[in-house]
Amino acid sequence: MYIKSLSLVNYRNFERFTYTFDQHGCLISGENGSGKSNLLEAIAYSAYGKSVRHHNDSDIVRFGVNHFFFQAGFVNHDEAYSFDIGYENNRKVIKLNGAILSRMSELYKHIKVVYFSPDDISLVNGTPRLRRSFIDTAIANTDWEYLYKLKEYNQILQQRNALLKSDFEEKHKQTWDTNFCTASITIVKKRLEFISKFEKVFNRIYSEITDKEEEITFNYKATLQTNLSQRDLEDFLFTKEQREKEVEHSLFGPHLDELIIKINGKPARDFASQGQKRSIVIALKLAQAELIRLISDEYPILMFDDILSELDNERTRNIIHNISKEHQIFIATPNADHYKDFDLRHLELKNENIDEV
Repeated sequence: MYIKSLSLVNYRNFERFTYTFDQHGCLISGENGSGKSNLLEAIAYSAYGKSVRHHNDSDIVRFGVNHFFFQAGFVNHDEAYSFDIGYENNRKVIKLNGAILSRMSELYKHIKVVYFSPDDISLVNGTPRLRRSFIDTAIANTDWEYLYKLKEYNQILQQRNALLKSDFEEKHKQTWDTNFCTASITIVKKRLEFISKFEKVFNRIYSEITDKEEEITFNYKATLQTNLSQRDLEDFLFTKEQREKEVEHSLFGPHLDELIIKINGKPARDFASQGQKRSIVIALKLAQAELIRLISDEYPILMFDDILSELDNERTRNIIHNISKEHQIFIATPNADHYKDFDLRHLELKNENIDEV
């Protein structure tokens, strides 16, 4: 899979930008503020239907206007895909091959991108929500219908939380508890199956890029014991009903589960060095990419937002060696010389307001 062309209008720094990419990728350099990260973000937008760095589409509109547009052309197994998005006054329309998408999750089925960012260190240091989001995104890369299950769970959770804030009838709550337990079992089962596959791939990659005998393990801490029967789970929720009524929201479920990353048996958040944490998050993303390849037989596009420059030369060389040449690779950096071993076509952004390249 690779992106062949990209056109942007009023997207962040870019008033107008048009470029045709090489199948192997591109090294994007330039001073701070020249639009390197924004260019990577635009490509990744095609895979997720949203920004990987901003919560709101209004945040990525060029200053002084109220709309943006971009078009991207992709090739996957010799089949061409066109991705178009138009945004104006808080309304967004996404098209794939000319057809309007009713669900953004369909993009996961066709376009595969793995985005490496300096902020990925939060996968080790940050909140459980970030690790849950990583797991869910990685699962959706190869099982895009999982997003429907996740959306269904979140809708049930929302309804159940609303119920806990009201004077409900017990029979009504039992119905929602049944739905809630069924959806919870599905989500947790999918996550556990993924983690089992992921951990093996991750440890192979981590050992290759670090050359160290460090043991990294993943412990999924569920707030609901989903190995119990449906009836036992419902009985458990009944015993916690009064407590949940007092706080007016669900205190158990996959939305509160935790993935604990350990190094040599201890929490990596507290005991890993900065270098180890950087290596862990890079290995997390490389393992995500490798599972996409193994399961879907597709090489996802890899996008590095200048994350390798913080590692020592040995680890950088190991990472470069570990990446297959079948991937299309994009690297954004202020220092192009640091990545000369990738042998990629070089695009230099020279100013903030680019008309055309």
